[in-house]
Amino acid sequence: MKNAKAILTGVGLASGIAATLSSPAVGAENPFSIEPIDSTPQGRTAQVEGMCGSRGEGTCGAMMERILPPGQNSETIPQTGSEAARIFSDHCAQCHNLPSPAMHAGRDWTPIVDRMQMRMEMMGSMMGSVEELSSEERRILLRYLTEHSQEPIDPAEYPDLTSPAGQSFRNTCESCHALPDPNRHTRSEWPSVVARMQANMEHMGVEQPGEAKLEEVLDFLQRHSKAE
Repeated sequence: MKNAKAILTGVGLASGIAATLSSPAVGAENPFSIEPIDSTPQGRTAQVEGMCGSRGEGTCGAMMERILPPGQNSETIPQTGSEAARIFSDHCAQCHNLPSPAMHAGRDWTPIVDRMQMRMEMMGSMMGSVEELSSEERRILLRYLTEHSQEPIDPAEYPDLTSPAGQSFRNTCESCHALPDPNRHTRSEWPSVVARMQANMEHMGVEQPGEAKLEEVLDFLQRHSKAE
């Protein structure tokens, strides 16, 4: 009976993940959302059910792949070979593709790591296959993510963020990550970057902007790009 209960628990833990991952990766439905977490017992249960569901079939591992696009690995992340990079790779890749540390601004990583830690604890206790972060590993990981995070865009430098093109840029890019500074790339580099982001959005099931909106995004980025 005990083994049967464990099997049912594992099956139940994975229930809603397919539905979760097919939804746009924005807001509270996105595990990388920076919404405040609820640490009450009811809140902790809701966090896990929001990620893996309360009933269904399969396991969490492979089905989590669509939460983040592929691309990052232990050889491409910052400070390859360091203890911080090992912690990042070993723990985060247990459930999903590795995110880029530049996916979020430094101030946003703490609530995200706290949410992931909560889910690792719950999954570890239910399935026994997820290794949690120790308090020291959490400290090292947060320092690593913050050090290599996205530099927040300064609205004062881009007053046309309120223009139609600026709004298209903000709405499109903020659906997945912190707003990048257009000065990160040259005019000739931005088209390939935008094309890569389109592929990532498709992989994650995020609704893509129409052609007109996409042209506005690219126009905004290229007008504010760095010199060739």
